[in-house]
Amino acid sequence: MRKILIFFVLCTMFYVLSRIATYWYADVLYAQKDYSGAINLEPNQPLYRSALAVANSDLSESGKAIDLAPNNPVFKRSRFSIFIKLSRLLEAKNILLEMLTTTPTDPKLYYNLGLVYARLNEIDKAVVALQKAIELKPNYQEPKTALEYIK
Repeated sequence: MRKILIFFVLCTMFYVLSRIATYWYADVLYAQKDYSGAINLEPNQPLYRSALAVANSDLSESGKAIDLAPNNPVFKRSRFSIFIKLSRLLEAKNILLEMLTTTPTDPKLYYNLGLVYARLNEIDKAVVALQKAIELKPNYQEPKTALEYIK
């Protein structure tokens, strides 16, 4: 009985140590910007998928990151930045509006929404969004500058 218990403890220890080593090595790969390698080791880690998505402007990987962590606004911001890089402004606007339903007091979201509206030539909406950003954070200089520029 004692040998079985020792065998069980050793197997469990080996498994735990191998998982720790896998997590550690995936983080090393992530730090070296080898996002694909990190994903191969830890496929359910949304941070790695989001980093790969931003690096490659890959909306598919971005969608997978959001599917793994649907309530994390960081991954939605990453998706927004990809839409901007790809000049897909309507999708960028939609994701910002979606994010505003969960974080309505974030002035950066309103600032970015104002910029997107301005690029879509929806100036009235841009002004409202930029004013909201300033209202939420009165010392936020970027929306003030953008507001002066579009008026």
